[in-house]
Amino acid sequence: MPTIQIPMRSWQYFASVGLVAVVHFGAAYSITLIPNLKLEWEIVPIWPPTGVNVAALVLLGSRILPGIALGHFFFYLCFATKWTVAATTALIITLQAWVAAKLLNRVGFHPALNRLRDVLGLVIVAAPLSSFVGNSIAIVSLSLLSGSSLWSKWWSWCLGDIIAILIVTPVLLTWCHSILDFRFGILDWRLSNQCKNSETHQQTHNFTFKISHLKLMEFAVWLALLIGVNWIVFCSKTSLKIADYPLEYLPFTLVIWAAFRFGQTGTSLSAFVGSTIGIFGISRGDGPFLIMESNINSSILYLQAFLAVEAITGLILTATVNERQQSEHKFRELAQTLESKVQERTLELEQKNEELAKSFRKLQETQQQLIQSEKMSSLGHLVAGIAHEINNPVNFIHGNLTHINNYTQDLLEAIALYQDRYPQASPRIQERLEEIDLHFLQEDIGKILSSMKAGTERIRQIVLSLRNFSRLDEAEMKKVDIHEGIKSTLLIVQHRLQNDRTYNYRIQVNEQYSELPAVECYASEMNQVFINIINNAIDSLESRFAKDVIEELERRQIGTLEFIEPTIWIRTSLINNERVKIEITDNGIGMTPEVQSRIFDPFFTTKEVGKGTGLGLSVSYQIVVEKHQGSLKCLSEVGKGTTLEIEIPIRQH
Repeated sequence: MPTIQIPMRSWQYFASVGLVAVVHFGAAYSITLIPNLKLEWEIVPIWPPTGVNVAALVLLGSRILPGIALGHFFFYLCFATKWTVAATTALIITLQAWVAAKLLNRVGFHPALNRLRDVLGLVIVAAPLSSFVGNSIAIVSLSLLSGSSLWSKWWSWCLGDIIAILIVTPVLLTWCHSILDFRFGILDWRLSNQCKNSETHQQTHNFTFKISHLKLMEFAVWLALLIGVNWIVFCSKTSLKIADYPLEYLPFTLVIWAAFRFGQTGTSLSAFVGSTIGIFGISRGDGPFLIMESNINSSILYLQAFLAVEAITGLILTATVNERQQSEHKFRELAQTLESKVQERTLELEQKNEELAKSFRKLQETQQQLIQSEKMSSLGHLVAGIAHEINNPVNFIHGNLTHINNYTQDLLEAIALYQDRYPQASPRIQERLEEIDLHFLQEDIGKILSSMKAGTERIRQIVLSLRNFSRLDEAEMKKVDIHEGIKSTLLIVQHRLQNDRTYNYRIQVNEQYSELPAVECYASEMNQVFINIINNAIDSLESRFAKDVIEELERRQIGTLEFIEPTIWIRTSLINNERVKIEITDNGIGMTPEVQSRIFDPFFTTKEVGKGTGLGLSVSYQIVVEKHQGSLKCLSEVGKGTTLEIEIPIRQH
């Protein structure tokens, strides 16, 4: 059973004991003020101190037991003739309150009475059992003191104590608990604990009370009706009826109102107010429960029994309503929590899905980049292998051409000397010389040897360019001549630049090179950048100058077709002696701003299916920006062409 544990010093403890004694004495003394109430062995049918005692023990604990005993002893000492009777009844009433408190403690009682188990514990367990025990002991003790049997009064005394616990105890518990808990269900006050100092880890309490004015007005109206209705019902001279409905049941409507709107504080107050007004009416000789004006004990007993039923009904109804409201509140909280968790889980799943999608895209990019890198590596190995295989026989041929030329010249000189010494050759020799056209052969063989030497020299240059493009015989990071890489790349794509039946014009390459120092870079990867960009430029030119496009324009006779020669411009320059800039420009179809914003995205392509993977410029961007700490920009205008600017530092840090 939760009790309100208030730290007390010695003087505070004695003050609380004295206060309980005074309240007990006052509650008992109020009974003597009822006119015509008959005292039988100092015990009456309605005994409010019993309810006061149980409430005090529940709220303050067993330490105030002396206050209960003192209050009861002094009251009986003032009105009884024997101090033994006062002492005996004081001990019995204290024991009865202690038993009630212990029983409530066993059932886990809470003074707010907001649970049905608390109400049933008070109504079924504490009130009857403690009353039975206390009054049984009292009957035995008083019978011994008086010398006569008092068992005929046991039931009326038990009923009086039960009624007191059911009417007085709830109103004291609920209102005192509300005051000590700083929460009034009627006035809708709230206490907030704020201002936690995170630096000193000290808490300061800011008591903020909020009063609902509408609810305060509603409570005032309800209280006025409660007093008025109970006055009409219990203080009228006759038993009034409306349409055969007895008015003594009318207060139940106010109890139901309080149960739904004001909680146990309102319900317990309605029973207490009804009991007070009912007793006052009977003392005046009024009300529907007045049986005999000469002896009002029985009338009060019937009245309190009726009001006890009203109190039990109100307490059970309020507890049920409160538990239902708490269940609905918990259900709403659970629903909100569940919804919040579902949203969090959904968001988490969406984030996971997004991360998974990003990881999948990254995996695809990495896979395609690896494939692309492997292709370029394979191409490099292929180019290097072809260059090596061609280089040996070409060098053999090129090296022996000089000897062949010398041998041929010697043979021609020998033939000339022979003709000079023997001008008259035999007919057969003369016929053969005419067949082979010796004079033409002497003139042409030198030209043939010169052409062969030029051809082998060209092949040697091509092999050197292929070796420069592959760069397999050099370190990964090395100072290289950027111009050599560009020229090697142009050699690789030379077949796409030549005039072909697919195109109207041969693609011209305009090279404008500035004097550049050796640049520290990954040579083979920079060559990959050059070939990707130049291939894209060629694709753009093919799209603009394709035969079918031009023929369609001519067929439609759309104006005069302006002659524009497909051209690629390659420019290099030095920026602040720190960076080199390579510009590759074409006069192809150009790009829209939307396309420009996405050209470096992986897998983005505007080419037909099967003509592009969408990785060329993405890989180029990574090589320039991430590996060389440079920049790669695109400038384009639809119908005029595209420029890609590459900037990389001369030295890598």
